[in-house]
Amino acid sequence: GLPGTSLDLLLQAEYKIGRCLEKLGNVDDAFEQYYAMVVCVYLDARLKGEAMSEAAEVWFTRAAFDAAAIMESQGNWRSALRILQRVVDAGVRAAGDAQKRIEKIRSEHWVIPLKG
Repeated sequence: GLPGTSLDLLLQAEYKIGRCLEKLGNVDDAFEQYYAMVVCVYLDARLKGEAMSEAAEVWFTRAAFDAAAIMESQGNWRSALRILQRVVDAGVRAAGDAQKRIEKIRSEHWVIPLKG
């Protein structure tokens, strides 16, 4: 990212690029944008011990849910579950919503639970 740019502004910008790509119908690029540029960046920063603002958490959550929705729309249930599980594991405010979504996918599609 740009030096001096706060993480939440960076994630917001990257998330919005993903939204634009999705609106243009470039779903594969949108998925990549949400996942690589928002979800992974957030989780990496957390791992490094950076303080996470509420705003950063919001962009992480939105990107994760949107990325999971793209996977669901393509019938890629396992990838959707994997992404939602990262939200649960991150322990963010939306963890409960992610857990409900996981249970819904599992009940509807009988996906074998993935370890790790």
